[in-house]
Order: sequence, then C-alpha cells, then structure tokens
Amino acid sequence: MRLRVAPLAALNLLLVTAMAAIGLPAIVSTYIRLPSEIAIKALQLGQPVDRNAVDEAAARLQSAATWSNVARSDLALAMLAQGPSITDRVAGDHAARQLRLYLASAPDDSLAWANLALAEMRRGTAGAAVIAYKMSIELAPTSAANLIWRCGFGVDIYSALDDDGKAMLARQLQMTMDPSLDWAYSHRLIELLKQKSAMSLVKVLMAGDPEASRKFESLTAKP
Repeated sequence: MRLRVAPLAALNLLLVTAMAAIGLPAIVSTYIRLPSEIAIKALQLGQPVDRNAVDEAAARLQSAATWSNVARSDLALAMLAQGPSITDRVAGDHAARQLRLYLASAPDDSLAWANLALAEMRRGTAGAAVIAYKMSIELAPTSAANLIWRCGFGVDIYSALDDDGKAMLARQLQMTMDPSLDWAYSHRLIELLKQKSAMSLVKVLMAGDPEASRKFESLTAKP
C-alpha cells in the first residue's frame, strides 16, 4: 500500500525540518552566547570580570563549541578572562587560533576582529593586534557598538600603529564628540583617557576635526 502524505502535513514537516536545520541552532547559539557576552564586554573594556560569570559562560559554551564556530570563538575569548594576567600567552594563543578559525568563515564580523586584536595583545604580538584592530574599524567605521573600546585600545597600541591606523583612531575619537550620539559616549571617553593619562595625545588627534576639538576642549576645561 502506498503511503500518502496530506499537503498540510507535508508543509508542517518541511517547516519543522527547516527550523531544526537553520533556525534552532541559531536560537540555541544566541542563548548560549548571552552569558559570555557580559564577560567578554568587561574584558574588552578592561573592567574587573566576574569569575562566576566567566565560569558559567565557559560551561555553557563548552557544549555548544562542538558544533558552533561562534561558540568556539567566544569560548576561547572567555578563556582570556580566566587568565592570570594580560601577558598570559597560552590563553592568548588559543583564543587567537579559535578566532581566526571563526573568521575564516565569517570575515565580515567586526566584533570578532576586535576580539582577535585583544587576543593578539595578550599573546604579545602587537603587529598582529594592529592588523586585527584596523580590520574591526574598516568593516564598521561608523558603528558605535565598540566605539569606546576602539578608542581605548587604539591609545594603548598607539606606538605600534602606522599612519593609517593613527588616522583611523583619530576618526574614532572624533566620532565620540558627534552631537548625534548620546552624551554618555564623550563622558565615558574622557573618564577612560584620564585613567590612561592620554589626554594630551588625544587633544592632538582631535585637532583634525575643529568641531570635535572644540567640544573636547570644553568638556576637559578646568572649572
């Protein structure tokens, strides 16, 4: 006897199969990434990282890493937060390797390039960090998502930047003074620059944009 499948049942089966093959892994991957994003953001901004959050992120990502390049790259970066110091080369080597594997399949992911720059600095390879840093900006030059991190990281590696990289950093710094952005960006930048003792350097870099320079001067002027 020949088995017949009703058209509606066949359509439902097709939809379920498509969700399983495409939608569900994406949803699960997004869910698993959420805890790690918190740890990763803190790591990028040089803030204290909650070790419990990192451990939780690593545990969740571990299972997803068997089938997801995204999870593998995030797991590698979460490992940086578990390292004892900024010069922990072992964690940096592993993170850089996993991030490069991920970027081979997703070369347009500007956040992943920023994360790679962070990993390369942990390895102590400033030249590779500069390349990754510049790629993160080239792919999303006007994105505000990682703007403050880009400014702070650029200041940290300023001596290793070429002229093109310094021009990129200057534009990112000037962008924080854009009146269309939330005022918190400019204030966060100034707080970060004070911590890094980089006010004089940034004053020079701001000079290329008169409007941004004036705003920067007014915000940093002594009362």
